[in-house]
Amino acid sequence: MRYIVLFSLILAAVAPACNLDHLDPLEDPIAYEMAIKATSAIKAAEGVQPPGFGAGYDQLHLDLDLTLVYSPFDLDGTATWTLESDQNGLSSVEMELASNLSVTAIKRGSMNLKYSRSGDVLTITLDDAFNDGQQFTIAIDYNGAPTSGMYAHVANRGVIHTFTEPWDSSEWFPCYDMPDDKFTCDQHYTVRDDWKVAANGELAPIVDNGDGTRTHTWEADFEMPTYLIAMAASDYYLYHDSFDTGSGSKSIDNYVYQSQSENSQIDLAPTADMIEHLSTLFTDYRYTRYGHMITQIGGAMEHTTMTSYSSGLITGNNNNDRVVVHELGHQWWGDWLTCEIWADIWLNEGFASYTEALWFEHLGGQQDLQDYMEFFKSLYFSEDNHNRYSVYDPTQLFGTTVYKKGAWVLHMMRHLMGDSDFFAGLQEYIDAFNYKGTATTVEFIGVMDDHYTGDGSLDIFADQWLIKAGYPEFDWYWWTTGSGSSTVLHIQVNQTQSTDDNTPSVFVVPIDFEVTYADSSEVITVNVNQREQHLTVNMTQAVNGLTFDPNGWLLCTQDESTAVEYADATARLREEGVLINWETSGDCIGVDIYRQGGVFEEMLVSGLNPSGGYLDATIPGEGSYSYRLIAHASDGTRFIFETEEIDWHRSGDPIALSTPWPCPATDSLTVSLSLPADSTVSLTAYDLAGRRVATLVEENLSAGRHEIAWETAELPAGVYLLRLEASGELRTTRAVISK
Repeated sequence: MRYIVLFSLILAAVAPACNLDHLDPLEDPIAYEMAIKATSAIKAAEGVQPPGFGAGYDQLHLDLDLTLVYSPFDLDGTATWTLESDQNGLSSVEMELASNLSVTAIKRGSMNLKYSRSGDVLTITLDDAFNDGQQFTIAIDYNGAPTSGMYAHVANRGVIHTFTEPWDSSEWFPCYDMPDDKFTCDQHYTVRDDWKVAANGELAPIVDNGDGTRTHTWEADFEMPTYLIAMAASDYYLYHDSFDTGSGSKSIDNYVYQSQSENSQIDLAPTADMIEHLSTLFTDYRYTRYGHMITQIGGAMEHTTMTSYSSGLITGNNNNDRVVVHELGHQWWGDWLTCEIWADIWLNEGFASYTEALWFEHLGGQQDLQDYMEFFKSLYFSEDNHNRYSVYDPTQLFGTTVYKKGAWVLHMMRHLMGDSDFFAGLQEYIDAFNYKGTATTVEFIGVMDDHYTGDGSLDIFADQWLIKAGYPEFDWYWWTTGSGSSTVLHIQVNQTQSTDDNTPSVFVVPIDFEVTYADSSEVITVNVNQREQHLTVNMTQAVNGLTFDPNGWLLCTQDESTAVEYADATARLREEGVLINWETSGDCIGVDIYRQGGVFEEMLVSGLNPSGGYLDATIPGEGSYSYRLIAHASDGTRFIFETEEIDWHRSGDPIALSTPWPCPATDSLTVSLSLPADSTVSLTAYDLAGRRVATLVEENLSAGRHEIAWETAELPAGVYLLRLEASGELRTTRAVISK
């Protein structure tokens, strides 16, 4: 009954058209998800999971020989398993099989084996003990009418079909029902002689039994997990198409309902072009054929080489092309390379969802890609607004976050890496784990990290977008100082998302801005790694406008604030201290001033006027300082701007050596020195044992401020002393290097 109600629900919730003009970002995301994985979403939400046990063996090959009767619905046959022990002394085997199916005999060769049942667990006592690496074969005779996993329906004058993801395979054949164990499979189905049978692999010659039945054998010499084993039988209309990825023509076999034969040929027509295009992105299609079998699953399901496709999605107007390409994408992501555990399900569903976007990018270019990802963003935001969870190890196995945010993770990774490295990484990823056919999130990130040429690694990216939940919410504003070729662009970026244990307070991300000039524009990228961050960019001409993330590469919300329209500040040396002057315009109700020195920051004063001056006469000692000013608007917006760094020294002691920055340093650091007059300068570095490790300066320098760079990549982590000698004066400061 649950199945019939579910199918009616899906038919009532028609998925949006593939024409991007018809994508409705406000449509029900749950209906759309159910249209792709209907039964799975319901079962996952109910938490109906199989009993867990340590198998103690690998499934190598399944020979499934079943006789199927439509009315009354019944199956009767044998599942013959070739298994390999992965431990010494294996004397019994546990498998899962629905308790409503009857086991009549279990044999190894001619030897009857003892067995027992407890709920859905079938325990088989072997007649011998098998050591690690030894193979053996058992044949399980069973029968009954499945109540899940395999279904009978009145459509097309009768149809029997299967649909089992994530863990319903054991509802119709005995198995270890987890995705990490893949095996080859031959399937033999005896059905009435006016029916055709579709399944995985290649169809062998059909045998007419002369008793009103025929036996259809499908042979798969490639490995699959249990949930991708599938079949459908009915009075199908069968038609063929073909594709060629450069190694010769291969068949697309479509088993469709008689009444939908014309519309099916319209709706499934893009499949060949899709296979050929995706093969250029992901590596060649791996199997010898592909096809569709129309069923009543209420959505679609990527069974290996033979996708199950709902009759409710056949419309004759290509409105569901994105479902066609989604399931096709799974032939690479989910079928050939399968998530190793269900916690990694985004490696299947996020990848297949991004395949949709890549197809529409192929058809319509960058703008269609951007529009499609905006559509995904709207669906994800709709779910996240009331149900926030992570992409990795999700609480809702087939929820919108897994599909749509999972696709966004790949989209952002692509932008971070660049197209060449991103797609090269995907191609290596699909080949790297051929030896086992499964992969984990950690393994995927590891492969992509090898192709990432940016700073650091992808660890922070993976943690904030996959392990944690949510997304950044930005308030930002901009202004300029200077003019013409001396223009300085200031961008203030604040992250305002509410945080908890699962939502980062700071997302470390690159943000693109399109800068508009009088007669041209360009895109610049700034890196954000603080909750409140003031960024400056030197420009060569006046800036007329700024657009946040113009090409849609970042999953976020953003709001440009204009509460404070302009702000500028300067710091000048005075005999008694440092004089800070500032000016703001717009809705500013007060200014706070902070002094920054090295890694330390101290609040000096708050609540000052929107424009004015302040003398810092409490500087703790010589060194380099800058001042951070926060202008407060009446709407709560904080507008942050800074002075340039200034070297402070005591009166009568004018030579100064700053604290190095950054602190700590990794590959390089910078230190500044100030001279009251032209001087012969020596600047050297020592470790704490007193050994000289570098000479940074040994020359005459003019009066004024000088910045000295020091490459520290080859030095071990630790604390170092910098020693400045000039005009008979000596100054020292400390540098910290970390790795």
